[in-house]
Amino acid sequence: CIKVNASHITIQGCEIMNGQREGISIERAADVTIQDCLIHDFMWIENGTRLDAHCIKIDSGISTTITGVTIQRNTIRRCSGDGTQIFAETGQSLSTYPTDIKFLDNTFICGEPTFGLTENALDFKAGDDVIVRGNTMTGYISNKTVVVQKGCRNVKIENNTLSDGLSGIEMRTEGGSSFIELNNSVVGNLIYNMSSYGL
Repeated sequence: CIKVNASHITIQGCEIMNGQREGISIERAADVTIQDCLIHDFMWIENGTRLDAHCIKIDSGISTTITGVTIQRNTIRRCSGDGTQIFAETGQSLSTYPTDIKFLDNTFICGEPTFGLTENALDFKAGDDVIVRGNTMTGYISNKTVVVQKGCRNVKIENNTLSDGLSGIEMRTEGGSSFIELNNSVVGNLIYNMSSYGL
């Protein structure tokens, strides 16, 4: 696992693989770029039960000042948690959510044929001013491909391709009536071959 606890950090052209917790954990950080990397096979299975190991985790439960994270042109596959999760504790103030987060031109692949051993390509439990653009996400047969929850706001999901999974994009309320998603948009995406719903 790589833990990022600094500012003005670039992780580029790396292969990061074969762990049982997060591949990259962004914690007390600002202005972080992860690009042109292959991040894969972070699987945490105990006695046949899936536990969360995310390929990338942006963790505002540890730090409430994360800003300026760009994740671009990476291939991310086979994690027992999410391809990338933006995390917040339930009830955490919306003002502490990570801001200015970009996912650009990445490829997210489930890569695990056994049902129930992976989760989502992208799971936003926090986030304000998030752009998801030009990504390919495929094969998430056990869960939503993209899920936005806990009052995330100003999330733009644009010109992505989602395919061959259980469901496409879900935006939902979680955490109570104070955590309603605001000003989110889904524009110009191609979503197909979902066994449940697309959006």
